[in-house]
Amino acid sequence: MKAPGRKIRYIVYFSLLVILLIILFSITSSVYERRQNKAFSKAFSTLFEEYGEKGVLSLAGVPVENISYSGSDLFLDDRASWSLSAEERRNIEIYDKVAPSVVRIVTSSSLSSRSQASGVILSEDGIILTNFHVIDGFDDISIYFFDGSAEKAEVLGTDRLTDIALLKVERENLKPIDVSNRKAVTGQVVYTIGHPYSNEWSMSKGIVSGVDRTLYLENGVIADLIQTDSFVNPGNSGGPLLDSSGNMIALISSIYTTSGSSEGITFAFATTSLDKIVNRIIRDGFFERGMLEVLTVELNDEIINYLDLPLDGGILISQTIPSGGADKAGIKGGSEKALYGESVIYLGGDIITEINGKKVRNYTDYFLALFDTSSTDTVSVRVYRNGSYINFKDVSLAEQNEENFKWVLR
Repeated sequence: MKAPGRKIRYIVYFSLLVILLIILFSITSSVYERRQNKAFSKAFSTLFEEYGEKGVLSLAGVPVENISYSGSDLFLDDRASWSLSAEERRNIEIYDKVAPSVVRIVTSSSLSSRSQASGVILSEDGIILTNFHVIDGFDDISIYFFDGSAEKAEVLGTDRLTDIALLKVERENLKPIDVSNRKAVTGQVVYTIGHPYSNEWSMSKGIVSGVDRTLYLENGVIADLIQTDSFVNPGNSGGPLLDSSGNMIALISSIYTTSGSSEGITFAFATTSLDKIVNRIIRDGFFERGMLEVLTVELNDEIINYLDLPLDGGILISQTIPSGGADKAGIKGGSEKALYGESVIYLGGDIITEINGKKVRNYTDYFLALFDTSSTDTVSVRVYRNGSYINFKDVSLAEQNEENFKWVLR
């Protein structure tokens, strides 16, 4: 009668032994797995320290040169791109893209007179764009490229007003800069690459502070300028202003400060107007602009209210030049004498509202409408006179120069 009880005890003991063995096996396996993982981790860490992420993947047979993420190379040199922010990666990409298209220009007239600035490559066969003041007065011009090579350059042509010069080097297979004709907007991020204070191929970053800026110079008006706060110093002249895709949107033109360095306002000439100048210089070797032979005043609120005009802007013709193109076409000046600052003007004349179909509300519009004309061209002019609009066709122009720019009253 005791045999069944003993049998049951044997079964229980055996079950407990099996459970104990299972537990012991699990503990042993876990300890072995932890030791194995620790050894693997140590070996992997040693590989990382010696070869880096890129090297480890290479040892595993992964083609790392072709790995990319969101359009960016996953590895930059021997450094993983995830060690950089998205903004830093973009900065690096822009620099790598554009730097080979930026040149260093060294000019001299004697051993004791040397200057350097920046320029951009416009074509594979060696057309270089820079500022006119960079090469003005110098007879020896050398172009230094990103790869360390250098060539002598000749002047193709210039435009003094917009401070533009085109140079030519005897070189093939250069990398031209990508140019955007999209209009800049205030607030967008911009970059510059140049050689400030002889620090070669330096990059800076800022924003567009304003667009459609106009500068009045002794020899004329420059319109379609972009204002930026990007750090620009002597040596950056003639370099590119870039958008966040690495495309040139303007040519660095000038710095307006009390000291000549970057604490002031920098202007760049927008590419939206640049193409016209470049093409004309390549064709003719210079750029000549047309000018209406009239003495003008930009309408302001005071003049509009005084004359009770139903206009929000325009260019008042104070006088026409006798026997000039506008006079011959029938455009009229004023007759009511008035004091305008320190100048005498004549009210009651025609008011220009359009040139060649382009609206004219201020001097910026006025000079942009005449921007790509020459002295041999004729233009159509729409004016407001005594409550009516009159259209004049084929109005002849004169050449714009320092003398007739005095006809523009401000």
